[in-house]
Amino acid sequence: MRLKAVCRGTKSTPALTPAEFDRLKAGLRAWVTGQPFDQIEVALGVAAEDVDTCMRSRDLVLKLANRRLYLVAAAVAELVKEKLAALEINAVNPAVLEILPIAIRRGWDTPEKAAFAHRHPAIHGRVAAHRAYAKRLGAIEPTLGRTFAEVLNHVDAHLAFGVLGP
Repeated sequence: MRLKAVCRGTKSTPALTPAEFDRLKAGLRAWVTGQPFDQIEVALGVAAEDVDTCMRSRDLVLKLANRRLYLVAAAVAELVKEKLAALEINAVNPAVLEILPIAIRRGWDTPEKAAFAHRHPAIHGRVAAHRAYAKRLGAIEPTLGRTFAEVLNHVDAHLAFGVLGP
């Protein structure tokens, strides 16, 4: 029921449509890319002039992303890790599997941003952290094939010495 309220603004009974799932996807993308609540609300289909208390975006973040999607992401990440281990395959981006649930919960779209936020706990707020990351590091190359600890070291090196090679 909560999902319907986020996607369409009401808990009405018909099944969600593909267009409503597209709005959910847009809202989640806005969340993890550092958009403020009013922009998340617009991504969820509310007309910009009608945005007021951002009820849909608050439900998306506080009730879906922070609770339900967090648990789903944790389960999926663990299942993927177990399956890859059973098949003796290395993950293309192990850092993503390590931080996926917390990234969804906290609103980070890359392991590098999660590492930056981890190193800057004094930056309060997701939007401020995304903006500080963009200002300090811009768009550094993703660190595929690395663990989160290695990504953290990579971000530390960027912060200390500027742009580095892979």
